[in-house]
Amino acid sequence: MIMKSLLVFIILAITVQLSAQVSTIYVSGENMSDHFRLYPSPENEDTKILGSPYADEHWTTGTISFKNINQIVSDHLRLNASTNELEVFNKGKKMAIIEPFNVKQVKVGNREYIYAFYIYEYGKSLYISSSYFHVICKGKIELLKRYYVKIVNNTYVSNYMGGGGDGRNHYSVKSEYFFRTNVDEAARELGGKKKDILKLMADYEDEIEEFVKDNKINLKNGEDVEEIIKYYNSLCLESQ
Repeated sequence: MIMKSLLVFIILAITVQLSAQVSTIYVSGENMSDHFRLYPSPENEDTKILGSPYADEHWTTGTISFKNINQIVSDHLRLNASTNELEVFNKGKKMAIIEPFNVKQVKVGNREYIYAFYIYEYGKSLYISSSYFHVICKGKIELLKRYYVKIVNNTYVSNYMGGGGDGRNHYSVKSEYFFRTNVDEAARELGGKKKDILKLMADYEDEIEEFVKDNKINLKNGEDVEEIIKYYNSLCLESQ
């Protein structure tokens, strides 16, 4: 009887120890209704607009981690730049996250996404909204890319050469850069003017100007903007 009680105690102790070590629950298709809603079926979507509204059209394996709960959903994901929703494909059904502010982090392939507030200017006034952002780099300056959609009419012009275009509306996926220097602040749009961008890195003015010159950086080019901010963050990291 003593040996049996001892065995039960050992089993319980091991179980408790293992339970304490498991801090994250990986879910694929379980309890999905707690965080997701069914997306409209294809026949209910706007099929009059041609092209794709997705930042990446293909379903990509990824993970979603939520705030305040130890749960990670692992499934096929993609970002709809038109509806600004993260779509999940699970068991033949397309779903979207109910409350994106409950999301801590999203990984879609090698891309990381967050959901955050941002400030934008319309007319002469400032407004605040929220969106998914592709995290380009982290550091003293966190560089974010926001995807959105414009509907472009491929105008048909009739002329003696036969004209061109199909006269239909098409999705055109665009992007714009935002930044923040504090994760508790709303993201702000990264100014397109060279002086506005360089002003953010004024504490390393000489190094940045030399980097721009040596690498022929064009701050109207998105890839060059990413490169110079990554370089600036590396300078800040080295000085710590």
